[in-house]
Amino acid sequence: MDLPHDHDALHLHRLPSSGRLLVVAEHRIRGGHALGGCRIHAYPSEAAAIQDALLLAEAMTKKNVLAGLPYGGGKAVVVADPRVDKDATLLREVAEFVERLGGSYVTAPDVGLVPADMAVLREHSRWVVGLDPTASYYTAVGVAAAIRAVAEWRLGSADLAGVRATVQGLGNVGYPTAQLLAEAGAVVAVADPRRDLAARAAAELGAIVVPPEEIMSIETEFFVPCALGGVIDAETAHTLPARFVVGGANNQLADPALAAVLRSRGVLYAPDYLVNAGGVIGGAQELIGFDEAIVRRRAEAIGPAVVEVLQRAEEDGIDPLAAAERAVRERLDAEAAG
Repeated sequence: MDLPHDHDALHLHRLPSSGRLLVVAEHRIRGGHALGGCRIHAYPSEAAAIQDALLLAEAMTKKNVLAGLPYGGGKAVVVADPRVDKDATLLREVAEFVERLGGSYVTAPDVGLVPADMAVLREHSRWVVGLDPTASYYTAVGVAAAIRAVAEWRLGSADLAGVRATVQGLGNVGYPTAQLLAEAGAVVAVADPRRDLAARAAAELGAIVVPPEEIMSIETEFFVPCALGGVIDAETAHTLPARFVVGGANNQLADPALAAVLRSRGVLYAPDYLVNAGGVIGGAQELIGFDEAIVRRRAEAIGPAVVEVLQRAEEDGIDPLAAAERAVRERLDAEAAG
C-alpha cells in the first residue's frame, strides 16, 4: 500500500490465533534499526490503529534524532484490549513477527505492556528492549529535568518549591513524574480515572486529586500530560490555563497546528518527543549493554536540550514544535549529505 508520512515500511499482520491486527510502522530505518514501543490498545477501528502507528513511528524518529541516538523510529500497535485480550499467545505471536523482520524494527514497552510482558516477548525475539523495570522511570527523569530547565529559564530558578504542576495520568510515567515533582517541592495536582492510583498519589505524595474531566481547567504553571495522546485539541488549546506544557505523553497535540495556537496565547509548549525521550534512551542502551549512569546522565540532559529548542523558536519567531522539526530535518539532511 502507499505509505503516508514518508515512511520506509508499513507491515500489517493478522495474529494467527485471534485474527487481531498487528501494525508495525517503520518511519526510518537508521543505523539498521527503527526503534520504538509496542502499544496494545482497543482502537475504535483498524484504520485508527494504522494511523496511530504511522504518527507514533514518525514521532519516534524525531525523538531518537533529537536524543542523539543513532537509530530511526518505529512503532507497533495491536488492536486489542490489554485488560482482557493480552495473554502469552498474543505476546508470542507479536514477538515472532518482530523476529521475522530481522531487526529492522526493535520493540519496547508502551501503553498496555509492562516489563514482565517484554520478558515474554524476549523469549521469542532478540529484537526486544525495555525489560529493565526502570525504563519508564527514566522517561519521568527526563520530564522532570525538562520542567526544572524551563522553570530556571522562564521563572528564574530551577527550584520547584511552591510551583504548581498538574499531572494528567498516573501510569508508568505519570506516577514517577508526580513523585519527582512532589519531592522537589512542587504543588502537585493529579488526575487519573483509576481511583486507586489517585488515592495512592494523595497518600504518598500529598497530591491534590482532581476529577479527570477537570484537570485541564486547573490554573497551573506546568500542565504535565502523561496519558494518551491528543489531549490538547482545538478547544483546550484556546482555554488551557497553564503557562507551560511539559509532559511525558506522546502526540499531545491533536493537530500540530495547535502549537502555534498555544504560542499565540503565550503558553509555552515543549515538544513531547523531545521531553519524553528518557525511556527510549534506556532502551537504546540495552542494545549495547545497559549502563545506569549513562542513561541517567543522558535523561538529565533532556532539560538543556529542551531549552535550546525553545530558545531557537524564540530567535526564529516560530513555535517550538516548528523549531524541533527544523532541528530534526537539519540533522537528517546532514547525515544524508555525508
